[in-house]
Amino acid sequence: IISFENESAKNIQMTVLSVAELIKNYSLNYFGVSVTAGFGHIYKNIRDIHLSYNEAVEAVKYKIITGDNSVIFAEDICNYSNKEFYGIISVTEKVIAGIKAVDFKLTDALLTRFFNELSANNYHPDIIKQLCMHLIISGIKTALEAGVDEETVHDNRNGSLHDILHQHETLEPIKKYISEFFCDLILKITESRNSRGNKEHLERLLEYIQLNYNDCNLSLNQISDKFNLSVPYLSRIFKENQRINFIEYLITIRMNKAMELLKNPGIKISDVAEKAGYTNPQSFIRIFKKFTGKTPGEYRNDQIIK
Repeated sequence: IISFENESAKNIQMTVLSVAELIKNYSLNYFGVSVTAGFGHIYKNIRDIHLSYNEAVEAVKYKIITGDNSVIFAEDICNYSNKEFYGIISVTEKVIAGIKAVDFKLTDALLTRFFNELSANNYHPDIIKQLCMHLIISGIKTALEAGVDEETVHDNRNGSLHDILHQHETLEPIKKYISEFFCDLILKITESRNSRGNKEHLERLLEYIQLNYNDCNLSLNQISDKFNLSVPYLSRIFKENQRINFIEYLITIRMNKAMELLKNPGIKISDVAEKAGYTNPQSFIRIFKKFTGKTPGEYRNDQIIK
């Protein structure tokens, strides 16, 4: 509480500012602690001191905008208009659009604009934190809609989102946190989309092999041309998901079909080879023996005996 007699409002504010600067400097120099000072309006009646105190408390909250080690007067805090509020919501929507586009550079630029808008319009600190919370939740919702697993989309390393926002008292660390959080979301969305695309391509690949295993010319090059996908990409997603390479998988399909056909004694072994995708019976016999440990004839005899 600072009391003055017969001073103009302008002179009082200048004196208060000088006193505040002295307190700030003393605290920083002797205790190593930064101080932010908030001042309410001037009231002539002592019964109104509580009003000035409440205004000072509100003013201090605005260090989220001004930063630490600042002096904030209640009269410097202006109310925002609906037009400005709708403006920040518009920027929020653009930030989310950047996340959907998995464009971190664009998202970060729009995020900077979002925080510049918050700072320029002197939003109440509680409103700022609500807007930041809304922005984060919208980002999480976007990630979930993109197929990101719910268990991995939340950041629980430092507590709840509410706690994380309220443990920071200025905009810069909040912006840094949200920027890093959104970068992580974009990476997870990208991984999810790639995984979904890989799964679709793999399903098409396996279906094509099942329908065309008897084509002696079947190869990854042929499939690559048909589906307009690179051979290295097809080979990679196949190995990652099936745990064996394309040739091993194709041989397994062909050998299983051959064993099924050999159960019918009326089908010649050369025909079995052709139906399994081999034009050269000798190659078929050699591969069959390596796969089963028996020649096709031996395998057939065993089946008849059974």
